[in-house]
Amino acid sequence: MIDTISEIKKIHRDIFTRFKYIPDKVLWGIDEHWEKEDEIPDTGVIKGDCDCFALACRKECRKLDIPSRLVHVITETEEGHLVLSVEDWILDNRYTSIMRKRDLDELYKWIRISGYEKGDPWHMIE
Repeated sequence: MIDTISEIKKIHRDIFTRFKYIPDKVLWGIDEHWEKEDEIPDTGVIKGDCDCFALACRKECRKLDIPSRLVHVITETEEGHLVLSVEDWILDNRYTSIMRKRDLDELYKWIRISGYEKGDPWHMIE
């Protein structure tokens, strides 16, 4: 049995260390682009925006069979942002370590959440 918290801390630390934030407009020439899993490198630098970071973390969680969900939020500056949720923990490119969801409630408005598997529907959060 794996220690989920230890594993997601390692995942976040690894992705955060390798991650270079580049907006989609600069990297892809379009306003919004979500990388496919095979576009996210397993080693070396990961270039992209918050979607890329969350998807890279999710890719690693899936390798370890750790259930995770993507969450669309609105930040304190009214910008759309994507994070990854594992149990009550949030993996976010804006923070150097994993965060408890409750610690971000004042900063984020939680809008919608994905299912656990590819193709699962998204659901609005009330």
